Amino acid sequence: MKRLTRLWLAGLSDRLAVIGDLYELYLSHCPIEQPRPNLVDICTSDYVRQLMVLPGDPTDISWALSGLYGELPGIVETWRLACSRRLLELMPPRNGMIYNPLYRLELATTFFTCTMGCPEPLGFPRVLVHKCTNYMVQVPTFELLSTDRSQALSATLGEEPWNLRDDRIVFSPKASLVAHKIVEIVGLDPYCTTAKRMDELDLWFGCPLCSTDEMKCLMSWDAAVSLHFYLRAGSWLCLNSGVLFCVFPGLSCSQVSPREHHLSAMAHPSDVSDRS
Repeated sequence: MKRLTRLWLAGLSDRLAVIGDLYELYLSHCPIEQPRPNLVDICTSDYVRQLMVLPGDPTDISWALSGLYGELPGIVETWRLACSRRLLELMPPRNGMIYNPLYRLELATTFFTCTMGCPEPLGFPRVLVHKCTNYMVQVPTFELLSTDRSQALSATLGEEPWNLRDDRIVFSPKASLVAHKIVEIVGLDPYCTTAKRMDELDLWFGCPLCSTDEMKCLMSWDAAVSLHFYLRAGSWLCLNSGVLFCVFPGLSCSQVSPREHHLSAMAHPSDVSDRS
């Protein structure tokens, strides 16, 4: 049994290498702002799972693997919709009929948080590519590999499918409430204003206590949600210049620095896997 398992794992690694190369080629032609599933999510799709069990080595089934490239757009879209529906189930119920329930994920007040200890709230679709959702806490042992091929796949790739046990992501009512107040302050309806709309307004927040006439410490609206969320700011100020500021009592200049990365839906560098 162990010998056959070793042979199967060797064939699995070869096949994964071919699939990984095709996926890398596909990603090189995709807009970077689109949510990108990890390779393990691609390999657990129905189409690729069937390729994994075809007899023969990658050379023998090259005809099947070559057709994978054309299937990748559909696989990625199916993954995105499936994960989106799972996120929607985490949100509190809303009264009234909604034509498109998935629209709630696009709202500027929709934020999730990671249960693995990451303090910053996660908007949509950034939550889809948060690094902890695919993180493997413990690599399965060889004995488990011999009886569970899904664990063998995860062990070979070093990652789990997205939020495998539905225990990595939860809805954040606190961050949602803060975002609700921010949207109201800029004069919009928090029940229908999307995160995209807030990005288009290009409003920048800052700390008046840390800013001077020579230098302004600014941040995007969703970064203000993050800082307000775990620093628990208490008051707000809107200057006549049209630049919106958030007051963080007791905050020093070293705690709020100029934004090098605009934290919009998918901008945090820690959540972008290195595919180079």
